[in-house]
Amino acid sequence: MGNKQFHIRNLCDVTYLGNFLLFYGKRPGNTLLPLLEQLDSASEFDCCFDVAGCIHFRCSVRYSRSNSTLTPALTALTLAALLQVIQIALMAVPANLELGQGKTLSPRDRDRLGGELQDQVSKRTARLYRAMNNHFEGLILFSIACVVVTLAEASSPFTTGCAFAYLGARVLYIPAYAFGWVPWRSLIWAVGYIATAAMLVAALL
Repeated sequence: MGNKQFHIRNLCDVTYLGNFLLFYGKRPGNTLLPLLEQLDSASEFDCCFDVAGCIHFRCSVRYSRSNSTLTPALTALTLAALLQVIQIALMAVPANLELGQGKTLSPRDRDRLGGELQDQVSKRTARLYRAMNNHFEGLILFSIACVVVTLAEASSPFTTGCAFAYLGARVLYIPAYAFGWVPWRSLIWAVGYIATAAMLVAALL
């Protein structure tokens, strides 16, 4: 049999794939093509086989990520980043209206402004400013958790639930902080924090 090139969709390691094909290739009356067509699709890579009598072969594997999709954790992380973009706008628009461009476009030196800018805006705008900074802090741990779960291939319904629980908590955190919901703001923050920690622990188990 001459050189044959197949496009396989499967998520398994190269050694496992080679051993599996070797076992199958030794079976009389079988060719490699039916096996290749039966492999489940998860990610994509190209394989080129040089087969002699369906027994001896060599293969080289090149991984391809051209059709890769976001995992649930990375989807939640992307949405959380977009949420932060919205939070910046929610803070920046009223801050510019209240302070004027003379201050917001300046170098913002404390001695020239007479203190921090957040001390010179309305109470609600200052709360939006603190909520924005709080999410920056939360995104650090959440980003680590999403990357670890994805790279470790530890994604599960539990980690997916945790990821979107974090996202939901951060959405609710904005009005909770802006309107001074006590003690709900702290409880909502705790939901996001615990969900992030649970993802990290799940990746280790």
